[in-house]
Amino acid sequence: MKQTTKQTRPIVFIGIAIVVMALFAYSQYLIYFVAELDGKLFFNQKIFYYHVPCAFMLFISTITCGIFSLLYVRKRQGKHDDIALAAGELAVMFGLIVLVTGSIWGKAEWGVWWTWDARLTMSLLLWMSMVGYVLVRKYGG
Repeated sequence: MKQTTKQTRPIVFIGIAIVVMALFAYSQYLIYFVAELDGKLFFNQKIFYYHVPCAFMLFISTITCGIFSLLYVRKRQGKHDDIALAAGELAVMFGLIVLVTGSIWGKAEWGVWWTWDARLTMSLLLWMSMVGYVLVRKYGG
């Protein structure tokens, strides 16, 4: 089995980055030029192409943060702690995007920026919990 050398690794990462950027550009083309506008929401319907993936990433980041926090408590390895903190920061970022895009869509669909629906409230509480986690990690000592 051939091992990759340090010289070939950057080439592989650059190739992967180019493929990812091309797929992202293609998805943007599909969103803005191919996907039809909804009769009621018009352009606001396209918010869901950002809102839903960010919601998935919020939950994946939160679960990752929890798993690696438990691994750190059990094994006391610094890499687990670093991954948990990075996942917590990502959860805060994606949670903010979810709350903002959801509010924009809610205003177009329901006529109000926020309703105290159980799903919306739980997303807000999850985001606030992750903000608290990151703040305690940064300033808790």
